[in-house]
Amino acid sequence: MNHLVTEDAANPTPTYAERRAAMADETRVRILDACVAILARGVAELSIPAVAREAGVSVPTVYRNFPDKKTLVAETGLYLRRIRGGYAIPDSLDDLGDAIRKNFEAATSLNETVAAALQSEPMLALRRDSGAFQQRLEMIEKLLGPELPDATDVERENAIFMTTVLCSSHAFRAFRDITGISPRRAAEVVTWTIERLVGRDTKKSTRKAKGRTR
Repeated sequence: MNHLVTEDAANPTPTYAERRAAMADETRVRILDACVAILARGVAELSIPAVAREAGVSVPTVYRNFPDKKTLVAETGLYLRRIRGGYAIPDSLDDLGDAIRKNFEAATSLNETVAAALQSEPMLALRRDSGAFQQRLEMIEKLLGPELPDATDVERENAIFMTTVLCSSHAFRAFRDITGISPRRAAEVVTWTIERLVGRDTKKSTRKAKGRTR
């Protein structure tokens, strides 16, 4: 007896509810992508009507997905975080160089629109309000603490602030735009600087970096 397997049986047609859900998800992503594009161009443009025009949907459609601009910005922040991926977090100062390299290399994988949106004021404010920057400062303080047993409070704070800035994507963009060096080389420079800052022996790091080309 022959058994016929139809194409529909092997690949069942999505139900109406499934098609509606897929369309709704697609519309939501279009709106988020539109918000990313507008943030990348400058916050002065950000408004629900502007996002609707950018996404090619109606204003009521935007409001059905996001009840107000604050919610839209917050959801866009989460969307950008998923695109960017997580940060490599070192367990000790010995692991910091590798974590910096991974984070700098990850920064190069972002397209310019996403990178610009992440650095827009609404996204920076969102990270400040969520405590993300404070958490990063606390992480750096934990790493540097054992290295600065005799430092004054001001010296310790200066070291924490400087290290946090050097490890940021802002620092990598400065290296890339001003010097043109690679993420790996930039990570070596930052690691060398931090080791000097906390008084570690840097001869090994200096010999390793010597003679490298851009």
